[in-house]
Amino acid sequence: MRGMKAKAYSLQTRISVLRALLTGKRTLTLNKRVDRMARRRGPSVRTLWRWIARYRAGGVQNLRDRLRSDLFTHRIKVRP
Repeated sequence: MRGMKAKAYSLQTRISVLRALLTGKRTLTLNKRVDRMARRRGPSVRTLWRWIARYRAGGVQNLRDRLRSDLFTHRIKVRP
């Protein structure tokens, strides 16, 4: 997806997608549920796996957007 702007998903969207993936009928493996969800709802498979990992690591709080560590730094070094 390089060169493309990533779509921003709200926290509420992330929670509802994960709730649908991680609860309910377990007739399919998680891999298959993730693949189907990616086709139906839009977030990529990679994004869904990141959300799952973040949720498992820290719950709903960990799904919130994080500030960039370089948010207020310049990317181009200025010569003295």
